[in-house]
Amino acid sequence: MTRPAFRLLWPTLLLLAGLQACSTQTEKNNNVFFDNAESRNQEFQAAARQIRPLTPLMTEDTSVRFTSRSIGLEKKGILPPHIQNITVRYPGRHNLATIADILSRTLDVVVLMTPDALSPPQAAPTAVPAGAANAPVDNMLRLSRLAQDAGAARLNLTPEQVNTYELNYAGSLAGLLDKIASQADLSWSFEDGRIVFRRIVTEYFFVKSLPGALKSTNTFSANMSGSSSKVDSEISGDLWEALKATLPLLMSPSGKFQLDTKLGMVTVRDSVRNVKEVARYVEQLNQLFMRQVNIQVEIVQVDMNNESQNGIDWGNISRSLANSATLRSSGPAFNAGSTTSGSIGLFRGDSEFLFKALERYGRVSNMYSAVVNTMHRQPVPLSVSNTRTYLRSITAGTTAAATPGTVSPVQTGPTLSVADLITGFNFSFVPAILDSNRVLLESAISISAARELQQYSTGSGFGQTVIQQPNVDNFQNVQRVSMALGETLVLLGYEYEEARNTVTDVVRNQLPGSRLSLRNKKTVIILLTPSLSGS
Repeated sequence: MTRPAFRLLWPTLLLLAGLQACSTQTEKNNNVFFDNAESRNQEFQAAARQIRPLTPLMTEDTSVRFTSRSIGLEKKGILPPHIQNITVRYPGRHNLATIADILSRTLDVVVLMTPDALSPPQAAPTAVPAGAANAPVDNMLRLSRLAQDAGAARLNLTPEQVNTYELNYAGSLAGLLDKIASQADLSWSFEDGRIVFRRIVTEYFFVKSLPGALKSTNTFSANMSGSSSKVDSEISGDLWEALKATLPLLMSPSGKFQLDTKLGMVTVRDSVRNVKEVARYVEQLNQLFMRQVNIQVEIVQVDMNNESQNGIDWGNISRSLANSATLRSSGPAFNAGSTTSGSIGLFRGDSEFLFKALERYGRVSNMYSAVVNTMHRQPVPLSVSNTRTYLRSITAGTTAAATPGTVSPVQTGPTLSVADLITGFNFSFVPAILDSNRVLLESAISISAARELQQYSTGSGFGQTVIQQPNVDNFQNVQRVSMALGETLVLLGYEYEEARNTVTDVVRNQLPGSRLSLRNKKTVIILLTPSLSGS
């Protein structure tokens, strides 16, 4: 081969060698892809041939959970495990005895109807209209007669068909038993391998209340110029007395119930329908009376300055509050700016804003602060008192004649008689929780403050008689206010003067001394803030 021809053939040979190398690499890649696909196909077929395990009905959960209440598992809900679903198709209507026999043969489980279950249900306590004196005693027939008198169409049921029921059902066994029990006013349970239907049952319910009751009695009296007035307020939160009076209304005349305040339990024996009504009533009481109410009580005193001896202008304070704080009241005296004793206001906002607004009238000090806890419609008392002992009277001494054998007469010294003067605050609160997070709050307040102790004397020397008479200011008030949560009830208008007299005794009152009299006007403001803290 000549050199020119070889030069022309050389590029062709290189091209063929490159094509052969590419073909070999492509074939290797195709083989690897095919092997991978074949391996995945075999794994999928092996997994498909395996039997999948059933989803477990119960799984263990070790995480910590908090619930609002516990729900117990009723024994009657545990049915035979080999019976899941059931289909019963029996034409016509059957009485309860026939239904028990059919179910016993169908389920291969003994179905028992107690004698009270086979008796017809008692008639509802409904007034019979005129002309229906001979109406059947049976409950369904009486209801049918009443419905027809009200304009309903006539029910084509014979007396034999009233207490009969159809067996046309497909579903769970518990659903079938519940359907029969609901139609016939019965209750069923699975006991000792038998399904038992009853009409008269005995149930017990727990009442979430402490034994005993709280009672609050407030007496307000006033005597002025020969006339007197007296108001007695008695509040009781005895839940057990309410149950004792209400349960007979929910039960039949033959029903019985027992209240055990020590165990907190109500035991009821009656028909299923009445027992369910009692259970619903007790559950509503538990849900309502277990709601806890916290009442924050703050007693604030304002020592009025010289420029504010006429009192606090509450209308000006309500207009000068900052940061969206509001103070409102429906009293005309409040709007005019001159507040009378016993006025109320509803404040919303931070109490610090109200205290800062009061500082322009004098020095503001917190006399007492506390939080009282109670339940719905349960009274709670609060007392803050101060005891001061004063000289009630001094009885002059006596001199007896000398007895035979003695030289001088017998003398006895003066007799001192003391008493306790108790002043302070007495409160009694009763909250009632309304709808839409509102609270109806009743507050009974009695405030007493000692103004001064006046001293009276007669005679002189050994025969002088002295007494001290306290001068006490009293304020009594009862308020019932409906307020929203987050609002503060402000009791306004209690004002009193504190008088102090200082006398300098010069040479045992033989010479006139100096007298210093100080009078300071004070205003007491009571803030009540209710809030809910759970159920």
